Amino acid sequence: MEHLEHFGLSQDPFQNNPQLAFYFASPQHTDAERRLLRGVRQGKGLSVIVGPSGTGKTTLISHLLEGLDETAFEASLIVMVHTGVDSKWLLACIARQLGVAEPAATRVALVGQIYQRLVEIRESGRRPVILIDEAQMLTRKETQTELRGLLNLEYDEERLLSLVLSGLPELEDVLALDPPLAERVDIRVELACLDDRNAAAYLAHRMRTAGGRPEVLHAEAVTRIAALSDGIPRRLNTLADNALFEAYLASRSQVFVEDVDRAAQDLAWAREASAALAPDLDLEPLSAPEPPPVWSSPSAALPAAPPTSPAPVFSSPAPEPPGREPAPEPPPAAPMARPQPAPEPPIPVVVAPAPAVLPVPAEPEAPAAAEPEPVESAPSFEPEPGFASELEATHLVAAVGDTMDDMEMEEFTSVAAEVEAVLGPEPDLEPMDAPAPVDDETHGARTAVLPDGAPLAAPQKEATPGPRSHDFSEDSLDNLFVNLVEQD
Repeated sequence: MEHLEHFGLSQDPFQNNPQLAFYFASPQHTDAERRLLRGVRQGKGLSVIVGPSGTGKTTLISHLLEGLDETAFEASLIVMVHTGVDSKWLLACIARQLGVAEPAATRVALVGQIYQRLVEIRESGRRPVILIDEAQMLTRKETQTELRGLLNLEYDEERLLSLVLSGLPELEDVLALDPPLAERVDIRVELACLDDRNAAAYLAHRMRTAGGRPEVLHAEAVTRIAALSDGIPRRLNTLADNALFEAYLASRSQVFVEDVDRAAQDLAWAREASAALAPDLDLEPLSAPEPPPVWSSPSAALPAAPPTSPAPVFSSPAPEPPGREPAPEPPPAAPMARPQPAPEPPIPVVVAPAPAVLPVPAEPEAPAAAEPEPVESAPSFEPEPGFASELEATHLVAAVGDTMDDMEMEEFTSVAAEVEAVLGPEPDLEPMDAPAPVDDETHGARTAVLPDGAPLAAPQKEATPGPRSHDFSEDSLDNLFVNLVEQD
């Protein structure tokens, strides 16, 4: 494959198949194999090996089977694939593995065939050995009873058959279902996981066996793989194989921690282990990719906001009032026993000056009430010689007031001044308010009203002849007003 050729490998170094060429003789595996081999050579009846999933039990018993001399042992391996195995199927399978061509249909006949074949093997100078992998699936008590019956078969006061059961830790619970069978366990071996040193040696052994160089896996990557895999060979193979491919995709010639972390994200057990071990690992986290730039048209660009000036910061303390000493600074804190971070600079304490006592101003005396200004009354005038009477002059003022209703106040004032200039100065008489004109419903003419509200009728007397006569008719008054305006 391409990624194997990229790293100079002739074959896949991390396959999980029980390949004897990749068997790694770790101290625990070597010790377990020696104990099992002793039970087989000494003709022990029942040997048991248990261990977590992926620790290499199948590879171990396969290596044990491969190491048995065919001239001294008649050995075979049976792998259980499901829990629905009954006693008849198990007996027929054992008969075939021992060399029985046609197993019998009944249980009694099968047991007879098996016993006859065991005697033949023993008489040939060999020891029959049956190895059963995944034995935790033998959950039926009848199958355990049949196994116990086979262990009771003897020839010349020696057992004819040696059984080796391999399985998960649940195998011990299965054996407990038949206490007599559990008591016949002669050798028990528990296979443990690899420590960090043996895990690194295991990965290097696999790389060398596949024709590659162990240096392809960086030292930190090896440590990371061992930590996430808990020293279980199956997990070591899976994670290292995926990390190798991630490094190939990145066009690197060596596997680094980043490749291991990327491969761990695709494996549930590795992801959980990574989250659990993250606080304990001194590894730099992967940097997040930068977001892609956002392109926008120049026309859509918004105007930049005007810079805002920062608010002024007044750090200088307020001046102390005269005659007052500044507040003393607090004493420095006592040094701590262990080093502490540098303390922040103290914040200056600003002492506000005492408020000055100002004299209370005296209440200002209320000003004397100003005398009301005299209200100018309507202009009055004394008729020049030739006027009939004062009452006729009053009628003249009232008539002029009627003609001035639509004029502005300023024009009225100027017109009044002209009237005064034409008629002459006022005599030294007390001013008299002009009575308000009212309409006389009876006569239909405008008359003056006295202060008590009674109308004042003009006296009927003839005009005194003089150098000039005065006509107080409406037409004569209009002519007088026009003359005044023209003179102005």
